[in-house]
Amino acid sequence: MPRGKEGSFDTMREFLRDYLKDGEPFKASIAYAEFWKSGKAVDGLGRTISQKDFAMFLRTEVLKQDGLLKRTAHGIYEKRIDPEDHGVTFARKNPQSDISFDADDAYLDGIQVSPADARLDKLCEDAVTLTARIRFAMQSLQKISEVYPEFASELASYRAGLMKDMDRVATSLSAVMAWCDDHTNEILVAGDVFAYLESDEYDMEFSQEMMNTANSDDEIRDYLIERHRAYVEKCMECEEQGHDWEELADGENGISELDCQRCGKSMTLSW
Repeated sequence: MPRGKEGSFDTMREFLRDYLKDGEPFKASIAYAEFWKSGKAVDGLGRTISQKDFAMFLRTEVLKQDGLLKRTAHGIYEKRIDPEDHGVTFARKNPQSDISFDADDAYLDGIQVSPADARLDKLCEDAVTLTARIRFAMQSLQKISEVYPEFASELASYRAGLMKDMDRVATSLSAVMAWCDDHTNEILVAGDVFAYLESDEYDMEFSQEMMNTANSDDEIRDYLIERHRAYVEKCMECEEQGHDWEELADGENGISELDCQRCGKSMTLSW
């Protein structure tokens, strides 16, 4: 919290000491409502401690070694009894990419996702639809400021932030779609490689490599992936030029075995 808000920090901490009860979790929004009712949200100079400031204060009280709180879920806090128990960790940042990662991966893993709903074009359409819904919701919420003008600036800030974030989502999805359009061959190759890793052919070749080499399982897997990738890429290049097929026909069973003399690709045709 900025140096100019040290007094506000002390005010919130004083409120929190009186508000906390052992073993009773509370919602941040409800705590702020009680803080506002107490009259302490506005100091003697008329400066307001916003809900965002209050939320950041609660976060600080979780992170501090001598803090008063532990976090039990998103937006839910509880009085800290054990000094070492900070509860559920906050989202963490990768310092290299400055991207936040939600720590609650187990929650996301529990959500059933249909492959049809995970198509990039569907996601992009959903992002635009969600943006429209958020805008409508925030416009409705903004009407509160007609009754409570002191919230106008804060609500406008939330709305601007949400719209900016959603614009970034839609823009990023469009960028990913453009990348996919530019790398269709790589996507096809990767799909073929993953199918190979699930095949009996891979299991057999993996077993053979284990018997013939002293390499680790990971080294064998990496070698087979690289070899199959090179094979698929060679077949794709050859297909663009036209395969040099050699046919071995079995007229009795109506089958033809085709082998490309250039890339080694094989096909079986029934007729």
